[in-house]
Amino acid sequence: MQDTRTPVIVAVATMVVNVALSLILVQFLSHGGLALATSIAVTLEALTLLYIARRRLGGLGEQRLFSSVVKTSIAAVLMGVVVIWFAGYLALYLDSFNLPQLANRLLFVGASILVGAASYLAFSFILRSEELMQVRGMLATRLRRDSRH
Repeated sequence: MQDTRTPVIVAVATMVVNVALSLILVQFLSHGGLALATSIAVTLEALTLLYIARRRLGGLGEQRLFSSVVKTSIAAVLMGVVVIWFAGYLALYLDSFNLPQLANRLLFVGASILVGAASYLAFSFILRSEELMQVRGMLATRLRRDSRH
């Protein structure tokens, strides 16, 4: 497509939207307004670029894209449930370890991240996420190639 101008124009326009929304929403939601304004602007930018690409390319395989979004969303929601459960469970027992506060926090965050990543991968595997299967295939190819050398 060789068009670098359109994405820049869209990015500048959404930056203006972001600033305007930030100025408005910060009055009502404090720093949460900044986060909401950024989320709205980035979503608007992504949808605009998606629309332009779809129009120029004559489609983007919407069924595959929709299927991927649904599977990713389900895996993310289930991961969130697991992490919330795990974090609540871990918080009950972490204080009994008598670790310094920084160590407690690092252990809490690190363990929650590991459980979140593992559960997301597991749910993605169960749902047969196309992207996960592609990564798995690339890793298998890479490992076979590396083992030959």
